[in-house]
Amino acid sequence: MIELLVDPDVSRLKFEREVSRFAENAREYRQRGWILLKAEFPDVEVAFAAPHLWPHALLFAARVNFSNYDLWAPSVRFIDPFDGHTLTLAEARKKRISLPQNQGSNLVLGPNGPIQMQVATDLVQADDENDLAFICLPGIREYHEHPAHSGDPWLTHRKEGIGSLHNILDKLHGHGVLSARAFGFNLTVTISDIQRMGPG
Repeated sequence: MIELLVDPDVSRLKFEREVSRFAENAREYRQRGWILLKAEFPDVEVAFAAPHLWPHALLFAARVNFSNYDLWAPSVRFIDPFDGHTLTLAEARKKRISLPQNQGSNLVLGPNGPIQMQVATDLVQADDENDLAFICLPGIREYHEHPAHSGDPWLTHRKEGIGSLHNILDKLHGHGVLSARAFGFNLTVTISDIQRMGPG
């Protein structure tokens, strides 16, 4: 149970403002692959598809929670788009949910001399495989509450707009959807499959 620190009517009004802005841009968002699953205070659930891939792919879904907004930053958790349960880091990895972020480049020695290698980190994090996965980005509650970011409090960013629904969804889209370039398939053939097929 979340402790109420902000008058629920105030948080609800700000929540409704965020959802209203989403509705104003719903057509554009749908074209980008943002599919609104639910918008009931204090939660917004959005699925992210990749319209630039064929066949189109549903990549992941997230729940944005606006409890105590905007004294607190919104919470963002990955969810199963079909049953709504919150995903652990192990489940997110099993579903191949990844939000890569380029961190610059390193110079490494290759066979023909130095090579510039791009370094990327995954923004999908948790302290343990069985903990709920979170997104390590400013403007998201789990980032600001994590001990590693104690020097970057939410209240210093509160007026920058990085905790708005649009900005959060845009970051998820940029790191999670636009980074999807193509489908990859694994094919496993067993001896029994070959025997069933018979001679050539």
